[in-house]
Formats: sequence, structure tokens, C-alpha cells
Amino acid sequence: MEGSSMDLVPWALLYQYLKMQAKEVLPRQPHNGPLKYASIGFQLVALTVVLILLGLWLDAYFQSGNLYLLISIFLSVFSTMYLLITKLK
Repeated sequence: MEGSSMDLVPWALLYQYLKMQAKEVLPRQPHNGPLKYASIGFQLVALTVVLILLGLWLDAYFQSGNLYLLISIFLSVFSTMYLLITKLK
């Protein structure tokens, strides 16, 4: 009987067993070192630069003065604050 549900039971049990073993062998440790803070800084700079460049490109594309640049600056400020608050909780 190919494709029966009985063929899947041993694989499902094996998957559950390996999943439990992985949790026991490799406990997760929080990343509290300097690498955590360096990655946050890189994310903040990258997010700000990308949003500002997007605002500049949108202003040039739609010829709207500095409207999209201002929107992207405000968006980058609020998104970086949100990122800092959630990452440093």
C-alpha cells in the first residue's frame, strides 16, 4: 500500500525524536556580546541610507521637490527608533 498514512508515522516519530534531541543538545544562548550591538548599528545605518536614497530617487522620478525625501527621513527616524526599542528590550 504505497502512499498510505501508515508509511508516514515512523518518519513523523523520527522527526519528533530528533527535534527533542536537538533542543537538549544545543540549548540556545542569548547574544549579549558586542556583536549584537554592532549588528544593530549596521542595521540602523543601512535602513537610514536605503530610505533616504529611496526618497531621493522618488523625488527625481516624480519631480516633486523634496516631498519624498522628507517622508523618507521621517520614516527612517521612526523605523530606527522602533528597531532600537524592539532589539534592546
